[in-house]
Amino acid sequence: MTDYGLQTSARWRDGDTLDMSAEMMQLTLGIVGKTLFDADVVSDAQEVGEAMTVVMELFNTITIPFFELLQKLPLPQLRRFDTAKARLDAIIYRLIEQRRRAGEDRGDLLSMLLLAQDTEVDGGTHD
Repeated sequence: MTDYGLQTSARWRDGDTLDMSAEMMQLTLGIVGKTLFDADVVSDAQEVGEAMTVVMELFNTITIPFFELLQKLPLPQLRRFDTAKARLDAIIYRLIEQRRRAGEDRGDLLSMLLLAQDTEVDGGTHD
């Protein structure tokens, strides 16, 4: 986290006007990407930030009961949500595929999930 914070502040110059919301979004995404996926997602920060903004704007809508029925309606805000979700999915699936090809344990959450094995044997259940 410290390294990402230092990298971010090193880009800033006295007298510059900055969009702190965008700067903090990029910093947060960099830290989260490294922690969860041991991946540098800073290059995807703008795309992820834009998609997350759309998702957050529609958060109240997507959490109402029967949202899955509303999704069938051709409402512009719901199409924006679908597009944003597809963008996020593409980035995440790309990271998963890269990790599967590499086949290495990097000690992050993604490695733990990819290396997890089902411990049920012969369809039995555990109490």
